[in-house]
Amino acid sequence: MRAFIDTSSLLKKYIHEPGSDKFDQLLENIREIAVSPTLLLEIHCAVQRRFHERIITAEQKEFIKEEIKKDDVYLAKVAWSNDLEQKALHIIERHKIKTLDSIQLASAHFSKADMFVTSDHKLFQIAKKEIKNTVLV
Repeated sequence: MRAFIDTSSLLKKYIHEPGSDKFDQLLENIREIAVSPTLLLEIHCAVQRRFHERIITAEQKEFIKEEIKKDDVYLAKVAWSNDLEQKALHIIERHKIKTLDSIQLASAHFSKADMFVTSDHKLFQIAKKEIKNTVLV
């Protein structure tokens, strides 16, 4: 199965938090992971924020950054394009949604994935209207 996994969910692979166990179980059935072109920026921002909030240590932060770098080569990253931008704009017009979330949904659309996985409750509610098979972890 090919799954588009948004940043909020993929982060659960590196930081144990609510939903991590469910995400790990879901990963067992996924053969290919598609992600947004903004993934690395969002992951690094989330990791840095958790470090500043003292949720993770400096050692954990560096470990996570190294693991992401290793995994990045195996992820099917949707390329940024005019079509992606137009789809994101269309999603913004249809829903009250954040910019990066619109990019996540547009990327999922172009990834041709069998499933969209998110940990963001608001994005989940919107994604159910745009994508047939949407999972909340």
